Amino acid sequence: MIYWKCIKTNERLRDVLDVYSYITDKYGDNIVIAGGALVDLYYDKEFYDIDCFIYYKDLKGQHDVNTIVKDRIMHVIRDEYQGYDLDIVVLGISAIDHINHFDISQKMIWLDKEGVHVHPKAAKDIINNTVSLNAMTNDFHYFRLIRAAEKYNMEIDAFDSYILNNFLSYAIENGQKLYISKKYDEYMENYVPYTDNDKDMYD
Repeated sequence: MIYWKCIKTNERLRDVLDVYSYITDKYGDNIVIAGGALVDLYYDKEFYDIDCFIYYKDLKGQHDVNTIVKDRIMHVIRDEYQGYDLDIVVLGISAIDHINHFDISQKMIWLDKEGVHVHPKAAKDIINNTVSLNAMTNDFHYFRLIRAAEKYNMEIDAFDSYILNNFLSYAIENGQKLYISKKYDEYMENYVPYTDNDKDMYD
């Protein structure tokens, strides 16, 4: 596919494949690399950390992991290989189920022992040059979309923008406690909620 020419010809793909060989040998054959680093490969962006995901029952070796499944993410093991920071995310569900719950569709790209996979939602965003929401699990998705759009020079999906703006505007107007990560504080400070004056924007 023409859309993957950039990943296949990106010199840093070899680095990612070397990391994959390292983590499968150390942590288990069913580990996957997913999300940011692969997206950065496509858009030829610099990256210094790689997110890896594995179901806790597939984890090889002795690792200090609490095997009581309380959440999807049970534990994160920090590692390093050839200058890359590695987050080995130990899951209470399969890696694919976790990827299917990624908040941003664009991130639904992963590498496993069968090769590189692109979820249809990620492919749609790549083709349309948009960033869209796949799942909503916290209060700062809108700002994550803004950050991704800025990084990759893409547009936020208009429907998601409308939905998330209405959510944030209603929550702010009604004094709800919002749990915004500190790295998105600047976006929150500059955010202007919808008002009655904006009601005709989408007519």
